[in-house]
Amino acid sequence: MAPTTSIRLGLERIRRLLHCLADPHLQIPIIHVAGTNGKGSVVAYEAEILRRSGYRVGRFTSPFLLDPADSIVLNGHPVDRQTFEHTKTRIHALVAQHRLELTAFELLTALAFQVFASHRPSLDLAVIEVGLGGQLDSTNVAESANTLLSCITPISIDHQAFLGSTVSEIARQKAGIAKPNVPILLAQQSYPEVQPIVRAKASLESSDLFSVRPYPLPHPAAEHLPPLPLMPTEDHLSSGCSQLDLSMHPSRTVPNSLNPDAGFQHQNAATATALAHLLRTHKHPLKLLPSLAEKITDHAIIEGLRTTRWKGRLELAEYRGARLLLDGAHNHASAQVLGDHIKQLGRPVTLLISLSAPRDPGELIAALDLGRMRWPPQLVATTFSVPEDMDWVKPVPPHDIAAQFQLLTSATQSAARIADNPLDALHQAIQIARSKDELIVVCGSLYLVSDILRIIDSTQHQPTIS
Repeated sequence: MAPTTSIRLGLERIRRLLHCLADPHLQIPIIHVAGTNGKGSVVAYEAEILRRSGYRVGRFTSPFLLDPADSIVLNGHPVDRQTFEHTKTRIHALVAQHRLELTAFELLTALAFQVFASHRPSLDLAVIEVGLGGQLDSTNVAESANTLLSCITPISIDHQAFLGSTVSEIARQKAGIAKPNVPILLAQQSYPEVQPIVRAKASLESSDLFSVRPYPLPHPAAEHLPPLPLMPTEDHLSSGCSQLDLSMHPSRTVPNSLNPDAGFQHQNAATATALAHLLRTHKHPLKLLPSLAEKITDHAIIEGLRTTRWKGRLELAEYRGARLLLDGAHNHASAQVLGDHIKQLGRPVTLLISLSAPRDPGELIAALDLGRMRWPPQLVATTFSVPEDMDWVKPVPPHDIAAQFQLLTSATQSAARIADNPLDALHQAIQIARSKDELIVVCGSLYLVSDILRIIDSTQHQPTIS
């Protein structure tokens, strides 16, 4: 039975399928990560920290970049094609046998849990990224007994049709991953209404709540992390739950361990560091996996941060002599971060943009804050390939993107070009960039980033990550 080509939030369908598979989602300890921005990066950092700590680690992220199998990573490597296809065939047979109707993402989530549970030698734990929202997302099927920690990265406006039109409504959906007595880590937030909502949910679930504050990460050569004190805030006295502040004493400063070109990742790395520290110190994860206390060392955390690479997020690549910066920024918050990064680079850029409908191209372009760039940017607007089993995903018409670009930047008509497909768009962008020594910035959709990466791979020019 083919997957339903739509987004349908809910847990009943996937729970039925997982039960037919003997509940693989309950057979391995997990770390569950929700949020609007940065959750994939936090998952990547945490999985690498745990690998550096000597654990066999599964990782599930979405959407995939080049192939559905990319979403499922075993000990740092995507699941092999034979295992993926064999598990997929078995799951589709069960779906047909029991006349189940599931979405493509539900099937992929079940496939990931099954791969993790059946892997030999056995995995020690898995780090799971929420697909959409949290409370009704198909990844939200584990129980307290096998959830080590829950984590919520920065929340902002996105996917309003499914999660609500306000930050508060969206935060309630994200906080839905909380489970009884499982500690929650809340990343630094831009919207003040988020923390009270998560705090209330933590109190309801009798879960300890921890907050991440700005934290100076260590130099690559450092042997130890800066101190990570757990300091009660005033909320601890009034909320009925343990609201704690994971922060650095202000008198200490340590240089950064991350690539300077990835400055926006410092917050995500700090969140992953806090997660690792909670794993090795909090009573709940230690009850499930006692070895965490000894195996997660400062050195393992530092090495994990230093060696993590996350494709499609501020990724530098080369194609036919042109320099590209690929980033999946697609909402207001992530576009602001990308815009700040472009300004810091201090060089002219050509933007190659596509968006998923019904996103507003004006919102993305305004968030990039192009007017404050030293050189007026050029634009090539295009489409993207519809992802496998996701027929409901459609690109915004390129004409709409170009029109908003001209409106918001006062650009001349010649500064905004239109291409019917990503390959043509890339070639147009290269013509512009070569003549002006510009950087090509690919953004607006991870689906477009995927298309560009496929084009690069097809010519045997592998991306070079700086």
